[in-house]
Amino acid sequence: MPKRGFGTVAELTAMIRAERILLLAGAESLLTQLPAGCWIGGTTTTFLTHDGGTTERNRIFYSDLTEHVQAAGVQLLDARELPSLARHYPRNGFSVLILPGLSEILLRFTRDGADYPGLFNSPLIGWISATDPAGTNPARPKIFAGNGRAHAERGALMHVSLPRAQVAQIDILNLFSVGKGAEITFPEDGLSATSCLIGGTQQNLAAYIASHHIDPHLPLIADYNGAAMNVSIRAVDEERVAFFLPVFKTLNYRFATPLTDFPAAFDRAIATIEPGDIAFACTCVLNYTQARLEGRRTGPFSGPVTFGEIAYIALNQTFACLSIIRLGEDELIDA
Repeated sequence: MPKRGFGTVAELTAMIRAERILLLAGAESLLTQLPAGCWIGGTTTTFLTHDGGTTERNRIFYSDLTEHVQAAGVQLLDARELPSLARHYPRNGFSVLILPGLSEILLRFTRDGADYPGLFNSPLIGWISATDPAGTNPARPKIFAGNGRAHAERGALMHVSLPRAQVAQIDILNLFSVGKGAEITFPEDGLSATSCLIGGTQQNLAAYIASHHIDPHLPLIADYNGAAMNVSIRAVDEERVAFFLPVFKTLNYRFATPLTDFPAAFDRAIATIEPGDIAFACTCVLNYTQARLEGRRTGPFSGPVTFGEIAYIALNQTFACLSIIRLGEDELIDA
């Protein structure tokens, strides 16, 4: 059985009842039909596959972790429980977190996650669920934690323990660097903005983007606890700019430096990853469109296209991959 691929509701139901340990992504109408079991999932209808990027509304994408897993557990989190998500990290293994896009719980994780006790003590990967871009009146992004009930303001967490002879490895790609344009600060936290300080002057951000001919596909970049954090633009109208991740009044932002050939840069970056046994991969919807991944293969990587990635913290316009590395006898993890 393939470790990653598409399945119908009936096929995934059979896998769940066979006690497979699964990460699932697909349309909300499909995921709500699944039975209880050891799985977590999030909404999206766009995917990287071995045959190229594609839209799929009638089947569910699965990553089957069963072969590697010694033990696994699923937890549904509310915002108050997020700070303790590392409490039950496995001694040797990894954890997967899925948060709903455009949510208050995502804002809290993005703002505070780096300060959660023990967050960086074990590999943490996941994604931010998305909506169908072709939907005329799209529902909010949702997550699922072990059953067919959808949640727009909760998180799905799976802790996975690995045998001593295996370890988890996370690879993250970010093609962007901070540009030399004006510094931007926002008056309040949020997923959208109108006026802000640009180069120390109060201005409307949407008007600034238009007047300076800034490509709205470029993310804003801030220094977040020593790491460069991309915040991607979801939409721009005459007055307001909407984001995939929240902006914060405590941070300073600049637009990223433009890339002259984004598809080629993406291909070169992907080729630098030397994965082990790939368990999961995902990338942001803006990488998908800018790298022109529709119908294009991304090497051995397949998985959901998202509103953002989780690799310890929430990310935008990156590529994240989880691999399982098999150790030699002299490298074994202590029990």
